[in-house]
Amino acid sequence: MSVKIAVIGAGSVYTPELVTEFFKDGGRLVKFDRLTLMDIDERRLRIVGGLTQRMARRQGVPATVELTTSLREAVRGAKFVITQMRVGGNRARYLDETIPLRHGAIGQETTGAGGMFKALRTIPPLVAVARAIKRDAPGAWMLNFANPSGIVTEGVLKAVPGVKMLGICSAQVGRPWWVAHALGVNVKRIRVKSAGLNHLSWIYKILVDGRDVTERFFKGPAAKLKRLGWPVELMRSIRMVPISYLNYFYFTDAMLKHQRKGPQRSQQVLKIEKILLRRYADRTLDVPPKELSLRGGSGYSVTMTTVMKALTGEKPCVIPMNVQIRGAVEGFARDQVLEIDSRIKPSGVTPLPIPLRDLPPHLLGLTHRVKAYETLTVEAALTGSYRVALAAMITNPLVPSYAVGKKLLDELLVAHRKHLPQFK
Repeated sequence: MSVKIAVIGAGSVYTPELVTEFFKDGGRLVKFDRLTLMDIDERRLRIVGGLTQRMARRQGVPATVELTTSLREAVRGAKFVITQMRVGGNRARYLDETIPLRHGAIGQETTGAGGMFKALRTIPPLVAVARAIKRDAPGAWMLNFANPSGIVTEGVLKAVPGVKMLGICSAQVGRPWWVAHALGVNVKRIRVKSAGLNHLSWIYKILVDGRDVTERFFKGPAAKLKRLGWPVELMRSIRMVPISYLNYFYFTDAMLKHQRKGPQRSQQVLKIEKILLRRYADRTLDVPPKELSLRGGSGYSVTMTTVMKALTGEKPCVIPMNVQIRGAVEGFARDQVLEIDSRIKPSGVTPLPIPLRDLPPHLLGLTHRVKAYETLTVEAALTGSYRVALAAMITNPLVPSYAVGKKLLDELLVAHRKHLPQFK
């Protein structure tokens, strides 16, 4: 059977990392015979796509690797459509980072006011991709890496009911390793359960050889807990292991101070991208250059391969995904998206139910507030309503007040007006 993979936003410098696993063992790790790379930036597509084609040849991949600027051509007949677009590029990211800082708020591309505006810019183009899939590749899976993954996944699924979409975060792959390192046991003996939202989640249960050791773990030696990189007292108080993005919520003042010192991550990334594009343009290069490690984001390829192998039936798995929960967690609407353990197999993706008694009050409290902000952001993105956008902004816990929130909204709307046509 013919299997086509389409990558939307393939001009990203991440693309060589994304396809690394696809090309292993001559393309036998993930079975496909066509890879279509699509981007609206023809120059970047030619450079990144050229390296990708050379990588495929070096690995002896028999599949065709083709380039196009046409969304319809890219999607037509695909079995998997991978989205990794960044609307406005890293220059837009720079505005998301620096404008909030001027008003005493966290400036970050996936959370806070900056994350909200990245979502407002990204949801409409992803909706267009989803509609193209329904029209030209019915039944295809839309696998999204574009951030903020949870919010944009909720937006697309609400706007285009019936499209098969997953929001994916590469950070999920490493979580059992963190705990295994702290416990000093083989990772194969470890199973962790996590819940929350994309970039706002916690490990709330730890099992070793199938036995729940969560309480014993947090009562154990402080030296082991310290290996996880969080204050021991913090983890013991909430009885969970947070992911790194919780730093913005637990240590807001310190993170603000750090961000104000600069340089901003977007400035660093713009410089790194110039280096990478120059390296990618070298027609003798047929492997990802070492400089790609400077960009960060490792694990994309492994995560995507894990999901695709599960969906094809080669290796079903349970992994945290951004999915509509459909009743899996009490107290959230069925069409809201959470990042929770989900069973993936060819027949579909099933979010695994979590008894409310298993979720600590701290997790539920912060998750509910941020989920409210996210759901309002989705509505604003789809309607272009200033009123709803303002409600979303002031609901966000990282926006310190109504006065600051209104200034941020007005300034960011002007700064990004080119990419926000829904707001008249």
